[in-house]
Parts: sequence; C-alpha cells; structure tokens
Amino acid sequence: MDGIDVLENFKDKLTIEKSYDENGTVTLTITPTENNSLPALRLYTAIYSSNGALKSAAVTNCEITDKKAVLSVAEPSISSGEQYKLILLTDEQAPLIKAINNKIIGFFNKKRLNLLNKYVKIPS
Repeated sequence: MDGIDVLENFKDKLTIEKSYDENGTVTLTITPTENNSLPALRLYTAIYSSNGALKSAAVTNCEITDKKAVLSVAEPSISSGEQYKLILLTDEQAPLIKAINNKIIGFFNKKRLNLLNKYVKIPS
C-alpha cells in the first residue's frame, strides 16, 4: 500500500492508503486518527472535452464501515484530447487531497510509475 498526502486541514485527522488490483483499479482506504471521526465523503468525477467543456460528471458516495471509508476507483475512460479530474470532498465541500487528473503519472498504474522512476530522474 502507498500513502497519499492529505491536505493541511486534515493532515492530523486522517490517513489515506492506496492499493492496486490486477486490473489497475485503485482502492483508497481512509482512516481517522485517534479521537477523530470520519466525515461523510464523496468522490466527484468530471470528464472534459478536448475544448475544455464539461462532458460528464458523476458523484460516488463513500461507504463507511468499521470507522473506515473504502473507495474503489477505476481510471475513467477518455478519448484522445479529453481530460478527467477526480476530487475527494467532505460533505462540507472541503477537499481531502489534491485533485487527481490524467496528467498525474502512475496514480492508476503502479507498473507505469515504477518504470518512470527507473528511467527518469525527477527532481524533488
């Protein structure tokens, strides 16, 4: 499992772990830290056309069981020139993590990320 950086407002309140299955689906496990509760969470998925217009949008509610939220996310299917953006928000519209888009290499494909790290030196 890989960790995901939580935005500053939630840094001391919860952790997010990311795991992959063989199909490239990412599972996010969101766990509150001690003495914190987990807010209601929603994943917003937007697909934009090649000219930047919103093409489609969907909302996925996160189910909370055993004081954890588990969310499985498949990479959105897009055509050439289109873009997607995923945003994980609380019920008060506060983002938990930076938006995920198709320009982020390796979020949905760990093998691709490992190859990139092997052959490309990315400055920190």
